[in-house]
Amino acid sequence: MDLEEDFYFDYGAEEITDYQDPNELLAALKQKEEEVILAAQLGNALLLENRQLKDQSDKLHEQYADKLEELEQDKHDLRLKLEGCQSQWESQVGDLERDVRELSAQVEQLTQALSEAERDKSRAELEHSEHTQRLREQLNTAMEVERVMSSELQALKQELQQKGSNNRPQDEELISAMREQALRLTQKEQMLEERLQSVCQENTELRASLASLHTRLALHDQLNQQHSQQLAEAWQEVEAARSRSQQLQAQVEDLQEEVSLQEARSHGDASLLSELETSLETAQLGVGKEEMKQEMGSILQLLLPLTQELNGSESSGVADQQDDLQAILHQLKGVAQTLAQTSSPQELKQAFVDGTGDQCGNPSAAQELRDQNVQLEQENAELRHKLQSIQEQAEVVQQAIRDRDEAIAKKNLMEAELLKSKNDMMCLNNQLLEAIQRKLELSQELEAWQDDIQIIINQQLMTQQQSELPQKKSTSNGMSFFSRPSRTASTWTRQSSTWSSNSNQDNSQSPWRDWLRRGKGAQYANINAKVQTGVAEMATDFKQPVHTSETLPPVKQAGILDGVSLADAKQFASGQKPQQLSAEPPLEDSGESQSESENSVSDSVDDNDDSVAEISRSFRSRQELCEQLNVNHMIQRIFLITLDNSDPSLRGGNGIPPRCVYLEEMAADLDGQDWLDMDNIEQALFNRLLLLEPGNQLIYMTSCSAVNLSADRDAGEKSAIPYLFACYQRAKEEVTKVPEKLLSFAVRCKNLTVSNTRTVLLTSEIYVNQNVYEQLLDLLLEAFSGAQPEEVVEFVEEVIAGILADQEVRTFDEVIVPVFDIFQGRIKDLDLCQPLLYSYLDVLLYFSHHKDIAKVLVEHIQPKDPANGLQYQKSLLGAVLSISCLLKTPGVVEGHGYFLNPSRSSAQETKVQEANIHQFMGQFQDKLHQILKNLLQRSGETRHLLLSWLGNCLQANAGRAKIWANQMPEIFFQMYASDAFFLNLGAALLKLCQPFCRPRSPKLLTFNPTYCALKELSEEERRNRNVHTTGLDKETCLIPVPPQQPVESAQSYSLLTENLILTQLALHLGFHRLHEQMVKMNQSLHRLQVTCQEAQRTGNPMTEQLLEQFERLMIIYLSTKAATTQPAMLQCCLNLQASTGALLVQLSMGNQGPEHVALSFPLPSLQNTMLCYVPEFFAENLGDFFIFLRRFADDVLETSAESLEQILNFITVFMGNVERMKNPHLRAKLAEVLEAVMPHMEPVAPGAVQPIVFQRERVFCTYRHAPQLAEALITVFVDIEFTGDPHQFEQKFNYRRPMYPILKYMWGKESYRESIKHLAHYASENLEAMNPPLFLRFLNLLMNDAIFLLDEAIQYLSKIKVLQLERDRGEWEGLAPDARREKESSLQMFGQLGCFHNIMSNETIGTLAFLTSEIKGIFVHPFLAERIISMLNYFLQHLVGPKMGALKVKDFSEFDFKPQQLVSDICTIYLNLGDEENFCATVPKDGRSYSPTLFSQTVRVLKKINKPGDMIVAFGLLADKIKSHADRQQQEEETYSDAPDEFLDPIMSTLMLDPVLLPSSNVTVDRSTIARHLLSDQTDPFNRSPLTMDQIRPNEELKQKILQWLDKHKQERLQLGPSG
Repeated sequence: MDLEEDFYFDYGAEEITDYQDPNELLAALKQKEEEVILAAQLGNALLLENRQLKDQSDKLHEQYADKLEELEQDKHDLRLKLEGCQSQWESQVGDLERDVRELSAQVEQLTQALSEAERDKSRAELEHSEHTQRLREQLNTAMEVERVMSSELQALKQELQQKGSNNRPQDEELISAMREQALRLTQKEQMLEERLQSVCQENTELRASLASLHTRLALHDQLNQQHSQQLAEAWQEVEAARSRSQQLQAQVEDLQEEVSLQEARSHGDASLLSELETSLETAQLGVGKEEMKQEMGSILQLLLPLTQELNGSESSGVADQQDDLQAILHQLKGVAQTLAQTSSPQELKQAFVDGTGDQCGNPSAAQELRDQNVQLEQENAELRHKLQSIQEQAEVVQQAIRDRDEAIAKKNLMEAELLKSKNDMMCLNNQLLEAIQRKLELSQELEAWQDDIQIIINQQLMTQQQSELPQKKSTSNGMSFFSRPSRTASTWTRQSSTWSSNSNQDNSQSPWRDWLRRGKGAQYANINAKVQTGVAEMATDFKQPVHTSETLPPVKQAGILDGVSLADAKQFASGQKPQQLSAEPPLEDSGESQSESENSVSDSVDDNDDSVAEISRSFRSRQELCEQLNVNHMIQRIFLITLDNSDPSLRGGNGIPPRCVYLEEMAADLDGQDWLDMDNIEQALFNRLLLLEPGNQLIYMTSCSAVNLSADRDAGEKSAIPYLFACYQRAKEEVTKVPEKLLSFAVRCKNLTVSNTRTVLLTSEIYVNQNVYEQLLDLLLEAFSGAQPEEVVEFVEEVIAGILADQEVRTFDEVIVPVFDIFQGRIKDLDLCQPLLYSYLDVLLYFSHHKDIAKVLVEHIQPKDPANGLQYQKSLLGAVLSISCLLKTPGVVEGHGYFLNPSRSSAQETKVQEANIHQFMGQFQDKLHQILKNLLQRSGETRHLLLSWLGNCLQANAGRAKIWANQMPEIFFQMYASDAFFLNLGAALLKLCQPFCRPRSPKLLTFNPTYCALKELSEEERRNRNVHTTGLDKETCLIPVPPQQPVESAQSYSLLTENLILTQLALHLGFHRLHEQMVKMNQSLHRLQVTCQEAQRTGNPMTEQLLEQFERLMIIYLSTKAATTQPAMLQCCLNLQASTGALLVQLSMGNQGPEHVALSFPLPSLQNTMLCYVPEFFAENLGDFFIFLRRFADDVLETSAESLEQILNFITVFMGNVERMKNPHLRAKLAEVLEAVMPHMEPVAPGAVQPIVFQRERVFCTYRHAPQLAEALITVFVDIEFTGDPHQFEQKFNYRRPMYPILKYMWGKESYRESIKHLAHYASENLEAMNPPLFLRFLNLLMNDAIFLLDEAIQYLSKIKVLQLERDRGEWEGLAPDARREKESSLQMFGQLGCFHNIMSNETIGTLAFLTSEIKGIFVHPFLAERIISMLNYFLQHLVGPKMGALKVKDFSEFDFKPQQLVSDICTIYLNLGDEENFCATVPKDGRSYSPTLFSQTVRVLKKINKPGDMIVAFGLLADKIKSHADRQQQEEETYSDAPDEFLDPIMSTLMLDPVLLPSSNVTVDRSTIARHLLSDQTDPFNRSPLTMDQIRPNEELKQKILQWLDKHKQERLQLGPSG
């Protein structure tokens, strides 16, 4: 019977001793009887008291139970709250730490900016103070000059007063002028003072607003950067518009110049006056209009004497005109003209001097006044110069404000200029359209005039023919070759009859009447023969049979050619020589007599000869006629249009299309011309494109009237672009078929289709109810859906070349962007498995391949807000990247087309659907890769824009990796791009990395990690240095940068560096999140499945809802799994991560050469290492990927043995080396990676396929660095104990969980096992080293974990059993719903915790079991022996002792409780170490758990669980051996029980055998006790000061006392003997 079936044992009653003597038995029975009676009496006495005590006990028990339940409930609530708070706190701490780092960087930047601003501020204040000081000095100087001038002025006034009797009016005027000048100087001084005050005030205001100006300036800088691009584009448009409007502007300027010249002649004086007034107003020197009048008047007074002398005694009344400035100016102009005309400058100067001297009457005084005047003028000029310098300096202060205002004004001006240019462009377009329309009207009028002339000539010919043959019957088709083409048979008859009637009426006016009436037989026969000869020759040219008649009337036949219509021949013939026909003699008067013409025989002969010559000239142009006919037919075949609406039966079927669109309006405008040529085809094609319903104007071109849907569809095509492309195809076909003489016409037709397509795209608004951009996209889509898109591509490229050559109406960007918008609107609604999607991708692939389209494409996808991560998904490229089998709307499975009804689908059906998705994903991602590759290769500009888009996209979506992003999905999906976007982006980037993704590729070593250390760079620097990813300097790197190590960044970075970083960052933001989601969904599905099964078992009404929830979650899980397990993508990622591992290994060895260096140990020391620049997400991505493969795609690992070797190298170097990877959590994760890539030999379910692990087994077994790998694993096992994290105790168990199976696997391989044994041997020899050996610390932590885990598992199992008993008894039925849910939640939580601790304890005990099989010395050392023995005894006591009933839960497998395995492993450890006497002697020292019955109970359990007999026998012998040691130790303990306290260990209270002294606390303890303590905590246990084994000192004095005391007690015991 298994232990689980009967876990609780009844260990039997005591055996009754046999009595040999009956008397003894009788006495014993009497004694028993007396005892029974006494017991009965005592029982009766105690019964009542017992009942009372029982009642009290029951009450206390109930109170205790209630209190216990309440406390347990509170404890559970507090634990849940604690766990929630811990997780929340952990996430918040992580976010806060990251935010603190970001804020610190921002604070540092702001501090630097603030310091720079303070320096600028101080510099500006210093400049302002210096400027103010200079102004004050200049003002003082000006004031000093003013005082000097005032004193001089006073002196002059006094001198003038003294000479007042001799002064004349001229002197008074001069003095008044000087006074006025002094007054003006005073006013200027006042103005300077006011300006100085205003400047000071402005300085104070500028100082106050300096900080705000800095902030506003920064804001304006950002705005200017945004507007600069817009301004550049606007300038381009303005320049284009200016170039187009130069002609109009030139005309306007000519007109303006003429008008201005006219205005200048008529308003010269007024213009001069207004100019003077304007100059006065803008001078800003304080000179008013009145002062100007006075100044002009004084000048005029000085000049008038000169003109009076020159002109005699001519006078002018100046005083009367002082008030009129215009009159003064007019008079001054006249004076100046007079002086210029009469005298030279020397004469004027001499006359002025003489006149002044005469007026003063005192030459010396006048000369002195003039000198003073000159001096005053010089001083005035100096003052003006100083004033000008002061104004210039004052303007410097306002320069910043003016620059800002100028920038704003410039922007507004540019916008206005752009608007004006657009308006001009629209006007030019309208004028162009009007000119085209006018040209068409003139052309139509000209053609109508030609038709009228031809009709008149035809009428004259008909009249002449009817007059010549009166004896014959008139026919309606006379001169058919020259007659106007008829529309229908009825119109032809009407027209013939009309011509006949007209010929009868106008018979006298015909110029051909004599020849037709008097022609003789010979001449007529000659003419007839010539006509028949010409017809035959024409028929020969057309290779058609000729039908002639001997009695043929003049030029009469039913049709000249079968292949050429009669109307064609007539019309073409009638238009050959219109000038010659029009040059014929005018019509003679109708009154001319019949007799006069009959007598003029010679005149008729001459007329006959002229007619024959005319007909001969017409037929000499037959080759031109044939050529025109062939051109007409070719145009009809290409464009499927015609002007000929005649009877189809009259046309031949050779070379004529079955259906054509009849251009009725154009035919009516031409009025008679029913053929198409190269002169009118452009107009005809334009009219055809403007038809709204061309199918309504289809006509039959041949006599065959059978239904031809294809011909109707081709000719009646409504859409402009498809119609023109069909014409292009037909034109290309004509180019290959037509004769050489028509080749040029066919080429022109082909070019015409291209030019008209370009016109259609540039003027799309003309074509009503047509979206030409959508038609262009549909044309490309149809082409790439077929097998041969080359012809469409050729057509489109010719059209694009034409658009690029002429971008006046619209730019190429304006033409192609609407196509992108339509493309984006369509593709976002397509699914992954739709074949139409891949046609769209082919179109996009073509766009990326074309240089000009690619440039517009990458410019078009740039987001308006680069910091918004969601904007990148809304671009065209983002819409393509978002296509996937993942849910379009997270959580909404309605409308999802994949994995429907998963619970009702078989595994094979699910697998087939997944394979189908993988096939489509492979094609989709291949095309994405080719698109990105094309964009990178087109041009440097395109590559820069694409890399900038990628870098900005990743930076804007960096928040996807934050913890809160998963906790708040509603905010997440509004801020960042989707999972599908990043999954496809990562897949495409992975394919771009494949050329260098080989572990030993030399290209890998060109990777420069300093790229990640670059901080903010300008746009120009990013372009020049090929740096397009920002924010990497804020990422945590593998190790911190050494303080003394400078950053040696490169001048330019390779595309490999950028590509590798972009790919790793995309995987970090995309694949990592999907992996986490799949793990969570897998766990949720497991819980839901268990819940559904429980609900179905109990008949819970929530079963249907739970099943629906399970179904929805299964759809999401299967879709995510299919999206992430595409084989080609996984293989590319495997290559990348293996190459990344190899690269990091090379960097860890300091290799900076061009070739890879083989890994060897010991590793070199780190000097100027590049690892300090490598972000941690490089290693995180590597670990995530291989853990993902282990969980969801294990078979991929078997296909790449070389990659596995590189991963093992990476793990060996970094997992145990804190110098090369500082983060302990990341190093612990590498252990999980090692567990993922190692071979797994777990038993599989029945019927399941055993995984193939041959390659992995081979790689692990032949790994060169197996000893170092084992040591690295044990190192990280120890290092994870102290991570510095507040949750390190809970985390370490999760980190160590994958390490146990790795150790177990390594122990099974000789190379690894020997390396572990070597570590154990080294630890045994260095137990008391200053730093405890690695293996010793490992064993100590292993036992700590085993004790904690198994103890916790036992407690949780006890609680589970209590809750299960309560539920089974029905105690939960009477609870409130909330209380019952609380109980169920507690049971579930205890079950999960118990399951985890059971799993971990099983692994830990199992590890100890196989380690002790060959490593024994270190386990039996006093340092560890007591600990491991107490642990084993404690567990045996719970597993086989009386307490085991508390662990008997319902289903052991539900909680992973394996008591059989635990008992077996513990017994194995005992047996492995039982050969060591020291171990056996130490077992009984465990006074807490050891007892002889414990081992006898263990033997019984081993028998019940059917363990091998030799194991049971060996354990029994070991139990006896231990019991003998126990008896001996008991005697010794009785001997040593009275030992003095100073001989006892203060920690363990046992007799010290090797006392040592602790240096810091000066306390003596036993060596084994302190050694065990230092394994876990290297501090003094009494004062927590640092302590190592090399610091302790033996207490020899105390040791000798203990030994003496022991010897003394031994002697005493020997003397007493056994009886003592």
